[in-house]
Amino acid sequence: MGVVEREEEKAAYEVKEFLVSIIANAPYGILAFDLEGEVIMANTLAIKYLGKKMSVNRAISLHILELIKDVPVLAKIVETYIKKGREPFDLPPVQINKKFMLIKGRLISNGTILVIEDITIQRKAEAKLAERTEELSEANIKLQELDKLKSMFIATL
Repeated sequence: MGVVEREEEKAAYEVKEFLVSIIANAPYGILAFDLEGEVIMANTLAIKYLGKKMSVNRAISLHILELIKDVPVLAKIVETYIKKGREPFDLPPVQINKKFMLIKGRLISNGTILVIEDITIQRKAEAKLAERTEELSEANIKLQELDKLKSMFIATL
């Protein structure tokens, strides 16, 4: 092996390590599977978000449906996706282990990538906001009733 080949091999290795580092440290769960459904890449956050207690290396040896079987909505879409053709998809928020996840499927050259985002904090904030909005709406109705009573009282006087 010549000097040029070793340098090219070293550069390719460095690029691979760089990309692996990006995926491993991404703030999203990332999971990729090939056209037959075999998991070809995952990060620890994706495994955690799916409620699995296994290593990334163990997950990579699985079929995607085996890995996501505890998330029926996702499993059904992915199964159809594998059998009938590939189209990008965005699931509505899915609850997994008391957390809300937003899951998107996108095409890659030799398969599909799933991106999983934990939106539990946003969902809780939305619920609090909706609750507060309801409280303010009820208070506003009471104030309008009091204003009407006040106007009637003044008119009576």
